[in-house]
Amino acid sequence: MVSEHVENAGIHSGDATLVFPPEKLYVKTVNTIKDIVRKIAKGLNLNGPFNIQFIAKDNDVKVIECNSRASRSFPFISKVSGKNLAEISCKVMNNEKISKIMIDESEIPFVGMKASMFSYQRLDGADPVTGVEMGSTGEVGCLGKDFNQAMILSLEATQIKKPVKGILVSSGRERDKIKFMEVVENLYKLNVPVYATTGTANYLKARGYNVHMVNWTENPKAIDIIKDGKVDFVINIHKTFDISERKENATIRKAAIKCGCSLLTNMEKVIAYLKSLDEYDKLQDIECISL
Repeated sequence: MVSEHVENAGIHSGDATLVFPPEKLYVKTVNTIKDIVRKIAKGLNLNGPFNIQFIAKDNDVKVIECNSRASRSFPFISKVSGKNLAEISCKVMNNEKISKIMIDESEIPFVGMKASMFSYQRLDGADPVTGVEMGSTGEVGCLGKDFNQAMILSLEATQIKKPVKGILVSSGRERDKIKFMEVVENLYKLNVPVYATTGTANYLKARGYNVHMVNWTENPKAIDIIKDGKVDFVINIHKTFDISERKENATIRKAAIKCGCSLLTNMEKVIAYLKSLDEYDKLQDIECISL
């Protein structure tokens, strides 16, 4: 079965937000993935649970890695699909005859979202940013009637709360700023003060948006906005891997965690969250789903 990450490649799979059934994969991409899986399983003589990670762009599919073991998504996919994959795997390893299992993902009446939990507030000095090294210490699984509902529930469960005081944005590179414009209207619909670091503030002002500019080292400082409690939500996307730039961003991220702010450091996740929040503004309006 094929699941999908919300974040693009570059985020460790253990930290990524996973959705099943997949939402944005082309049919050809999925079929190519399944064909590759069959070839790898046959070539490596795999007869138990295994997981493969892929990267795909415009139907061009490449294998990142193959692990001959169950992944953390194994029980989650079992739960959402209604198929006991552990039981099936045991029968295969025991050379028992099993019927071919056909799953029509279009008949699954809900969307499952698995989001990671982090313990940065307990690790003083750790930089709370997702990347190629895994940092999560747990995870949650939520069900929604669609992608947006599942996204809101899963991030709420991982302590990402809707901003009520204000929001601080540092949107990173030019291409990330362009992506951010997809949801900038959703951001302003929240009706809270918007603060932004110099580059992002200038970018928003040039497009007619009202924003409070803050600086890295000069007053008003971004870190003081956090410490003074003027914001309770921080979006911080790194621009470059320059040492000074990384240090400044890390300072903001650490302050956000220490002061209890919600923090997002990946633009794909930011976009998905703000779109979902616009769709489901009030959690009490969401009907609970159980299995």
